[in-house]
Amino acid sequence: KKVGDTGELPRSDEIPESARPYQSDLPEISKLSREILDIKKHVLPELTDEFVQNLFHEDKTVNTVAELRDFTRKTIEDHKKESGLLGSVEQFVTELRDAGALSVTIPKTILDHEVSERMKRFSQQFNNDENQLKQFFEHYEKQNGKKLEDEIRQSARDSLEKFFILRKIADLHELDIDRE
Repeated sequence: KKVGDTGELPRSDEIPESARPYQSDLPEISKLSREILDIKKHVLPELTDEFVQNLFHEDKTVNTVAELRDFTRKTIEDHKKESGLLGSVEQFVTELRDAGALSVTIPKTILDHEVSERMKRFSQQFNNDENQLKQFFEHYEKQNGKKLEDEIRQSARDSLEKFFILRKIADLHELDIDRE
């Protein structure tokens, strides 16, 4: 494809259902043409020691390409270790909860607040557009047979249960938890 190429896009009835979630809200289009006006190309800077120094000018621990590679490798390894630890903790808490070894009562006000915060963050992803958000929720329910609000509430409940369980375990073992 090159600048100046023209063509037709498929008619709406040729587009798979999964690719057109809001199809019912759109007018029927019999023909849609396209023309390529411009082609963008990513241009990456050359990775040099000078570029690294400019990039990390405030952090003097990374000054060369080799140090950047080591730093990146260590960061990825640390992330993998942390993810593994979080996965182990997640599994442990789930097993305790599923076995009925622990029971957590979450105050309604805390749960409602957590759900409210999650809904605000979710709404922000739609630029706080109420109509778009409502359409997405309706589409989700139609596709999954469940209300998204219920899923968000259950996810918030699960997260809070895990938090309170881990908090209790930390208190019992007198562990100081790094909050960062």
